Amino acid sequence: MARVLKEHHIWLAVRIIEEREDQPQFRRHRRLRDLLEANALLEAVLELGAHLQPTRHPWSMGRSGDRWRCRMAWNDRGNLRRCVGRHDDLAAAMLIALLGSLDRRRRRPKELSQGGEEAA
Repeated sequence: MARVLKEHHIWLAVRIIEEREDQPQFRRHRRLRDLLEANALLEAVLELGAHLQPTRHPWSMGRSGDRWRCRMAWNDRGNLRRCVGRHDDLAAAMLIALLGSLDRRRRRPKELSQGGEEAA
């Protein structure tokens, strides 16, 4: 686990997303490239979420001690879904939540934790 998010982590996430048939391609997405060239990693993660199908949005962010806790939310056929990511780095916590949301799009949660996130 890396201490902070780096550009190559974003490109690895792009590769994971692009391998999915239900998600868009990003390699030619100019805004994402511009953000990464400017080292705007948090904004790049938000840009990834904005182009996923369905769109993911930041739901909440909070810091507890040295760790960030970020939730991404999306509408799945009329149902609000959320996924949480935790990390020392804010952008990394958001990317973890975003990637975690990919496998939760098409299935209903078996269990929900007290905070409303799907049990991992």
